[in-house]
Amino acid sequence: MQPEIINGLFAISGAVAGAIISAALTLGIKQKTKERKELSVLLSKPKQLISVHDRLQDSIELFVAGRAAKTASHVDYYIANTGNSVLEDIKLTIETGSDTDIFGGCTPDTNFNASTLEDTIVSWNDDGSLTVEAKFLNPGDELSGYILLANMPTNIIVKYRAPGVTLKVLKDQDTERDSVFTNMIYEIAKQNLFLDVYLKLFIPAYRKQRRSEDF
Repeated sequence: MQPEIINGLFAISGAVAGAIISAALTLGIKQKTKERKELSVLLSKPKQLISVHDRLQDSIELFVAGRAAKTASHVDYYIANTGNSVLEDIKLTIETGSDTDIFGGCTPDTNFNASTLEDTIVSWNDDGSLTVEAKFLNPGDELSGYILLANMPTNIIVKYRAPGVTLKVLKDQDTERDSVFTNMIYEIAKQNLFLDVYLKLFIPAYRKQRRSEDF
């Protein structure tokens, strides 16, 4: 092949590569500055609090919060604004199904200073569900608490609807990492192919963690 043709191909390929990189950077800047409303909810793996041996189950009748049950369990929950916009008038409900009732828990801790006690409210409903309310959450704001349940939940359902807000729910999560907010971002990154590949290439800690999960 003649040198002129080779040089021409290199010039064309360089121009195409430059255009692709420029377009990618432009898209990245637009995506970064674009308003993104996102609420993430992380639920830990249920932990059994009461254990009755199989040989004794027919001889022992267990009641939890006034209802017959086989055991009691504990679940940690974390609610965070993982978007880049303020979320207002948040009202989120956690349901556990007909065979499991939420009978207790705690007022959520926060990673910010609430101005009044009414900034975050937790209420237990007659149908065995839990409602968490917050006046607003700034980007990065996080609520954390726990719930107590009669029996072991098999399918926890999180209900939340707000115009333009994306809800992300992560269940059966390991809550022993240093930062739950970081854990949420990590799980979300794994689900995004391009972000996952990018972080593997340029973030050694992320690459090491992902490799440890593959084996």
